[in-house]
Amino acid sequence: MTETTDIAVATAANGAASANSAALSVRNLTKQYANAGRRVLDDVSFDVPKGRVLVVVGPSGSGKSTLLRTIAGLEPIQGGEIALEGKVIETGKPGTEKAGRSARSSELRTHIGMVFQSYELFPNKTVLGNIMMAPLLVQKRDKAEVEREALELLGKVGLADRKDSWPHELSGGQRQRIAICRALILHPEVLLLDEITAALDPEMVREVLDVVIGLARAGQTMIIVTHEMRFARAVADEIILLEDGHIVEHSNDPERFFTEPETDRARRFLRTFEFERAPHDQQRRRYNMKFNIKPLKAVIAASAALIMGASLAACGPSAASPSDASSSDSATTSTAKARSLDEIKKSGEIKIAVFSDKAPFGYVDKDGKNAGYDVVFAERLAKDLGVKVKYTSVDPAARVDVLTSNKVDITLANFTVTDERKEKVDFAKPYMKVALGVVSPENAEITDVSQLKGKTLIIAKGTTAETYFEKNHPEVKLQKYDQYADAYNALLDGRGDAFSTDNTEVLAWAKSNKGFKVGVTKLGDEDTIAPAVQKGNTELLNWINDEIDKLGKENFFHKDYEQTLKPVYGDEVNPDDIVVEGGKVD
Repeated sequence: MTETTDIAVATAANGAASANSAALSVRNLTKQYANAGRRVLDDVSFDVPKGRVLVVVGPSGSGKSTLLRTIAGLEPIQGGEIALEGKVIETGKPGTEKAGRSARSSELRTHIGMVFQSYELFPNKTVLGNIMMAPLLVQKRDKAEVEREALELLGKVGLADRKDSWPHELSGGQRQRIAICRALILHPEVLLLDEITAALDPEMVREVLDVVIGLARAGQTMIIVTHEMRFARAVADEIILLEDGHIVEHSNDPERFFTEPETDRARRFLRTFEFERAPHDQQRRRYNMKFNIKPLKAVIAASAALIMGASLAACGPSAASPSDASSSDSATTSTAKARSLDEIKKSGEIKIAVFSDKAPFGYVDKDGKNAGYDVVFAERLAKDLGVKVKYTSVDPAARVDVLTSNKVDITLANFTVTDERKEKVDFAKPYMKVALGVVSPENAEITDVSQLKGKTLIIAKGTTAETYFEKNHPEVKLQKYDQYADAYNALLDGRGDAFSTDNTEVLAWAKSNKGFKVGVTKLGDEDTIAPAVQKGNTELLNWINDEIDKLGKENFFHKDYEQTLKPVYGDEVNPDDIVVEGGKVD
């Protein structure tokens, strides 16, 4: 049997329930971006019955996140239709490839909720304020009723004591649980969850997965995009494997999908993961979170939070959005006192902020462990201090906040030294040097910044790329994302013409993604990357500087390069162009 026939048989044999019983139906959906050479979604069809959980898996760039965005009405479709409770809410219209959002009416848009990978909490509102905002402003509900329900939801996710906290004071897992509460308080008919654990530390993942498993047990209709196969197996009623915009396999028997998939492609895909082989019902019983989902209401809908929060999300910049206003590493208004070296030693752990989605510098590997160039450095610092590392996953724009709030002792997340940042934190001696780079599709390669005029450039918020282009090239349209994973997915999907960040990062990414090339390898001034501590924490700063001096004598950072970066760069990059030993820049 050919792979094409194999796919067709698997999809036909294991397709979902009929459209008549479906909470959501998608028929022949087609999605294409103006800058993409192929369709991101091509003739996609499936149903999600009421109270069921559909999990969508697949390799990066397969169209998973775009699928959720089209269902949510964040982006228009060029073919097919989407129906909710049997009512068509959107029909594809050719020629809308450049449109920012679908033409779906506000009333129709308010029946589907979405929780993003990057939280999208309002930084200028407390936890309680974030949850209560949409039902009060959009649904015009009674304030006392909304507050009671918000507090009830916070209790169920174990965060009742954080109702008056600000988003920057929360861990990634806590912020994601708040984002889920914000969607649930609007009583969604269908809830969409997009890689909600992708940027979390391993210990935080369980916090969020417990909540989602509880929702599934309570009968919430959901579509979940995830790379966590153990979680997918535990929560799914149905599974779709998506690749290159096509459904490769659709199974309504998740246990069979994970143990005896129908297609060769599914078998190859699952072999890249290692997960416990406990049966589906045993996996689900391990989660005990209990939820009561309120009766669904036809008019009260689910995603006013989506309308308000998603407009700030990965669909592009918005000058009026609170998150944009604070995206450039904004420090908090008050500073918690930093820990002394003695306090760190007595606690037995040093708290270090790293990236979890920026391979090969800071990421979570297939075993759920922190890995990368920065992580090797972090482990050595901890070893020499006689403690263990407690990692905190951080977004680019939060690298200052985690220090000023004393959530971490050190930020070690590819933190470029700038004059603006020096006013808010203290930088130690550098251990890397870097400039900006620009990566783009090979068939539309950007080789000079002048080619970006009138085009869309993808950037991550709170990065030097954001600052550089806003200051020097206002003619370039910037599409901003909170996390690197979201930004790269946008480039893969063709939502922008190019992506700019550190040249070290884009060079590594292009090596792992065929069809893309770094046409601009050095843009702007050459900068340095260094550890950062809370402003005024001289004791820890001096200790780190002494460590960097000592490690330089061992040629430590070249060894770190050989271990973590050379397997990616090969012989195409001279390590002396990246590595700084002993804090001395040539």
